[in-house]
Amino acid sequence: MRRVTLAAAISLGLLGLGPTNAAQSATPSASVAAPAQRLVDGCSSTYYYTYAVDPGDNDWLLQITIKDASGTSQAFQFFTSGDPGDPTSGTSHFQLCSKNVHAPGRFTISAELDLNDGTNQTATFLPDYYFQITPAVKTTTKKVGKCSKPKYAKHHKKKCRKAKKTKKS
Repeated sequence: MRRVTLAAAISLGLLGLGPTNAAQSATPSASVAAPAQRLVDGCSSTYYYTYAVDPGDNDWLLQITIKDASGTSQAFQFFTSGDPGDPTSGTSHFQLCSKNVHAPGRFTISAELDLNDGTNQTATFLPDYYFQITPAVKTTTKKVGKCSKPKYAKHHKKKCRKAKKTKKS
């Protein structure tokens, strides 16, 4: 009968701790998320989301598409291991023009993770992530009566006084 040393058992994967399980536990993954935000009138506002990629030893490309509640694509961005400015996790932003948003409400972030180990290339679609963008707050201006604020000319004051006198009688 042959005896197997502890070191040999680990290297052969007999104890379940060896290289066979290490490769399985290092499964590449990615995630995206965004907080609830409010739509602002105009096009100058930025909206934020976060992403994280755990590519293992692979080269990677993460493609992100953001759609409004009607399914209209509002933004597209990508991050890659080939660009030194793209870390494996971080916060990014996109801009929305309120006039182009067909439906505020439940926005969707769809993402695809492409991995390349030098031999094989695989594409994985992440589960969609949903977040709320609520409609812009409508600002209402209170209408002021004709005579409460004089306009630019002096004759307006005179017309206002005449109008007030006729209302009293």
